[in-house]
Amino acid sequence: MLRTASLPYPERYPERPLTELPPALKDHVRSLGRHLQQCRQAQGRLFGLNRLATDMHGWVAPRFVTTLAVAAVLIALASS
Repeated sequence: MLRTASLPYPERYPERPLTELPPALKDHVRSLGRHLQQCRQAQGRLFGLNRLATDMHGWVAPRFVTTLAVAAVLIALASS
């Protein structure tokens, strides 16, 4: 028999303004806000190029030998 546990918490917590939070939690929320702002600023002009290079590396790395073989065939066809 499958039993399900129910949480003693309400399904949705009421959203509270930052002023009502405990001081330690306020510091964490502010720190998270600063971190997210720095992340947005770090995504400059070259972020898209970096992302493309990372994706290409993720695709090529597991297929390294096959990629070399295909490159060799293409070079051979281009030179003939």
